[in-house]
Amino acid sequence: MPRGDSRLRIGLIGLIAYLAVLVGAAVWTLFGGPMTALLVLVIVPAFGALRPRWGLARAVVLLLCAVCWGTLVVFTLSRWTGVPAIALVLAVAVLGGAASAIRLHRRGWASTRGDLSALGFAGTGGVLWCTVIGIAEVLPGGAPVSWSMMGDSANNVLFARSLVEEGGIALGGANPVPLTSGLIALFMLPNHALVTSTASADIVALTQMWCWTIVAACVMSGLLLVAIVRRRDALGYLAIAGGSLLPLSWFILAGALGLGFVNFHLTLALLIGCLIVVVRARERPLATLVILSLALTSVLAVWAPLAGVPAVALALAIIGQWRAYIGLRGWRLVIAIAALLQSVVFFATVSLPSYFSQGTALKEAAGAVFVVSKRMLVAAAVATLVLGALYAWRRRSAAGVVILIAGLGGGTLGLAVLLWMRRGQQEVWAYYQLKYAWLLMALLFILAVAFAIALATSATLSAVPAAAATVVVVLSALGFAALVQATVPAYGTDPQLMRNPMARILTGDFFVDGKGDRVFHRVAQFTDAPTRSILWKSGDVDEGTTMFWIIQMSSSGVDDTGLRIYAYDRDLDSMKDLCQIRQRMGPPVEVITSGPALPSEVAQACPGLGAVIVR
Repeated sequence: MPRGDSRLRIGLIGLIAYLAVLVGAAVWTLFGGPMTALLVLVIVPAFGALRPRWGLARAVVLLLCAVCWGTLVVFTLSRWTGVPAIALVLAVAVLGGAASAIRLHRRGWASTRGDLSALGFAGTGGVLWCTVIGIAEVLPGGAPVSWSMMGDSANNVLFARSLVEEGGIALGGANPVPLTSGLIALFMLPNHALVTSTASADIVALTQMWCWTIVAACVMSGLLLVAIVRRRDALGYLAIAGGSLLPLSWFILAGALGLGFVNFHLTLALLIGCLIVVVRARERPLATLVILSLALTSVLAVWAPLAGVPAVALALAIIGQWRAYIGLRGWRLVIAIAALLQSVVFFATVSLPSYFSQGTALKEAAGAVFVVSKRMLVAAAVATLVLGALYAWRRRSAAGVVILIAGLGGGTLGLAVLLWMRRGQQEVWAYYQLKYAWLLMALLFILAVAFAIALATSATLSAVPAAAATVVVVLSALGFAALVQATVPAYGTDPQLMRNPMARILTGDFFVDGKGDRVFHRVAQFTDAPTRSILWKSGDVDEGTTMFWIIQMSSSGVDDTGLRIYAYDRDLDSMKDLCQIRQRMGPPVEVITSGPALPSEVAQACPGLGAVIVR
């Protein structure tokens, strides 16, 4: 048999095998299998199909934006049409994966060895994160889930649950930033299709989604170095790997996990992706326009004030390549108009109405639980400006200027708007202003270190001086992280929060008890059993956290404030509070306590709501 026919036959067998696995994964997902496996099966061939025409960085950024934007579209269509979201997701996944695989079969995998190497090193941080989670799964005392259960995490689960139960996203609805909830809901769908949903499965879905966004942030940080570092030797790849690790630094990771800011790394990934694409806008103007438009909508759906970065990046692309855009004709013009129009539609139907109905929250929220050093923010901005200008001057490249205008300029613009909204107030730095400043500082930290690494690995330097300069940059970055560790954000004096979260995941150092996923398992035990249970003066050192999650997961949703208020504030000496919690949870609800007098007190206050067990 001729060699060409043999290869064709092998390729056809591979295509058929892939399609069989893809359909099997879709069926598995329908019956409760993890959404992660299906996503990987679709994304890998899609990258191979996009890479030849779109390039390495644009293909990866497009895939990130496509998942985010596609999630919004699928859940919106599900709400409008009544078609179950899981059916739409599986249809899109199977059709998209099959189309990509067929294209690969016809044209072959065209990625170069250099591209694959660059992408591999850009994924260093993601591989490290997944390795830590994998080790924690089998390590006695590890905490592969509990790290995702702090701060605002419960609220995010409830928003996602409501989205699933309501059948999708309603434009102009109560949630002005539906993307985070939509992505969590995407990972929840297998647990709400043909199997009985449980609180533990929903928490695991949150963990999987958060892992996915952390990996995305690491890949984007690495690809930023791919875009600005010209070397493709050992030192260049080392620089790319170093950039990929930045989202795992204490400065960026600890606060996001500690405060339960699930959208933190997702936002970083989208913002950095915009900067990567706009740097090479000249190479493929239409592709740049499409990606930045999708990214703009995605960022609007994560948190509208951050849209300054993709908006400025899009404006720079249009201004810089206006001749190319004016010359568009036929279907290319239709694509460009549609890309811009979908961002306008989302802004007009979701972002703008939400601002007029809920904009006072951005102005008046005073629930700050962390402190951001304004001096550190200014220092990060100055460092980014100086290093970016040096990079642009030394490399004779507009990339540094573009990144500064879009990243630093667009980010500062959003902060200025939030501060302007607090004009006339005694304190302009309220909760959302501080949160925005902190996220902006994280972005500037990555940009400043990336510029410094790019300068250190300059192609004009020989290997030894370049390596020495790179070491200095890395040590300086670590020194900066150590400098801000106790102040940005400020957590107090809790020694747990001062440790790197990855070390805490491996040792199970979360909550008071510090025994791995104990809190997660107890929440699952008390909420997923046929008869639910609560703790009340039980003597459990983690009773507060466990009860917080039990009450939240037992509520009917974000609007069940009558029950959810007790997750935040309850009087352990009040029989009224105890009876109200049990009544609102839906009896029978067992009470587990270590107080021998409690059974008689409960019997007098609210009998018939469930047993009281003394342990």
